[in-house]
Amino acid sequence: MTAYVCNYQKKKDTLSRREVDLQRAIVQKVAPERILKAVQNVRDAQIRVIHAKIAEIPPCDEAGEDRIVLLNKKLKEWLSLSVEDVLRLYTK
Repeated sequence: MTAYVCNYQKKKDTLSRREVDLQRAIVQKVAPERILKAVQNVRDAQIRVIHAKIAEIPPCDEAGEDRIVLLNKKLKEWLSLSVEDVLRLYTK
């Protein structure tokens, strides 16, 4: 039995914090450099969460294969988004 079992909840919590930080920066109209950094942090956190979700899927689960395909599509979408695109998602 392994001594360490991965728990990806921390990555999800980090994403939530990053999203709150970005929304706060937008509302407070802080310097554009800080908003840019917050957007990059959200994008990176979102990518990490998707990787974590993929890692949680059991390898021999047939339904898991479908989820992996969907998560890979979502991952490619987030990787292709520019900073402006991510900012637009959170300013709606």
